[in-house]
Amino acid sequence: MTNATITAGTPANMSVTLTDWAYDDTGEKIIAGAIPEPSTFGLVLTSLVLGASGLRRWRKREAATAKNVGDLIDS
Repeated sequence: MTNATITAGTPANMSVTLTDWAYDDTGEKIIAGAIPEPSTFGLVLTSLVLGASGLRRWRKREAATAKNVGDLIDS
């Protein structure tokens, strides 16, 4: 890891600390914070929805099982 501290003498006395940087000497642009394609975003969103749905069904099933076991114990 490469560290550097840069202090600018602006009226607001801004101070910037860099903890790591990258460089490329081929002349290509460096992509930082790339935005995912819509299909990737859709896949992530679909996975979250299906996971939440499955979790909800599992919780309902567990609650029903706990209620049935409680009824058997009380009998």
